[in-house]
Amino acid sequence: MKTLHGVTLVLLAALGGCGEQAPAPKAPAESASAAPKANTAGGKQKFEYETVQTNPDVAVPDGFHGDVHAELHGQGPLAVSAHWKPTLMESKRTGIKLGVIDGTSAPEYSIPDDIVALLTESVPAHEHATYGAHELSAFLPQEITGVGQMWKIDLEQAEALLRQFHAGTSMHFDRYRQPYGRRPGPPGAFAILRAVTPESLDILFRVHAEFVLSEGAVLYTPACFLGRMLVDRKSGTVEAFQLRVPTDRPVNVNLTVTFKLPDQPKNKATNIVFEHVETMELVGGDAGRLAQADAAGALALDDAHDQLKRAFYKFMDIDWVPVEEMLGLAQELHKPIFAVVLTSPLDDQSC
Repeated sequence: MKTLHGVTLVLLAALGGCGEQAPAPKAPAESASAAPKANTAGGKQKFEYETVQTNPDVAVPDGFHGDVHAELHGQGPLAVSAHWKPTLMESKRTGIKLGVIDGTSAPEYSIPDDIVALLTESVPAHEHATYGAHELSAFLPQEITGVGQMWKIDLEQAEALLRQFHAGTSMHFDRYRQPYGRRPGPPGAFAILRAVTPESLDILFRVHAEFVLSEGAVLYTPACFLGRMLVDRKSGTVEAFQLRVPTDRPVNVNLTVTFKLPDQPKNKATNIVFEHVETMELVGGDAGRLAQADAAGALALDDAHDQLKRAFYKFMDIDWVPVEEMLGLAQELHKPIFAVVLTSPLDDQSC
């Protein structure tokens, strides 16, 4: 059993993030935490956020960077449909209490109707699109070496697909210029080979991205996108493709809204709202094949998703101890207990 600096670590609230896991405790309706640096150079206060970086201890090579991968030798245009149903609860549209106005606490305000419309009526920029062998090759490794191998997905290639949702796709988490909010990131896109046989490849991937629905007004940050791609190696084609925001959490999207105050038009309020998007996915090919694919020697879905998360989050390297085991283990090891209480997930972008 590992410990950190001689301390027994215990996690008192289940991590509720991206992955195929049991639901986590419900997060509060609104919350916020800021980690800005105040810069007063030139007499004008500015805020610069330090983006959270990916896990520096996980070395992941670049993925395929050529024109067409040899595994997709027979690939033609793949039709991909986009589905997106954003929501905003009525209770979160009025009486906004959290926020700042020029560095001071804000009174209650309602989110303006035009912003509510963006958060409830937005639709995919392109409901239907097609992608060829070149675009799909970006989700493959440079070469196939075996189950469990991981690689980076080129961010520009991933962004090209996500733009099917919205033209304001951002892969770099660099849109935080207000003095209120959460520390952004980590950005990135990673894939893992879950299973390989002479007949097929089963690839999982995880992508972090956000959408600028309105510049300076609405930043829409899903928890993450989980993807899967099945490749028929004999025909050299993609059998099934899916990229989606997991919906098994009560909170799976973070909304940053900034608007002018009706009674003080020269001032703006910025607020963070936690929400749940019912559907946000790209689907192509025979989606039914995803439920059927389970080759011998394949990584378990949970294990594969955990490995992808570890590429993003350094804290995944910690061996957390379940609360029911902490007292006995601490006594056995003669170690003090360091307890961490969580009210929101650490392992996604929803908070």
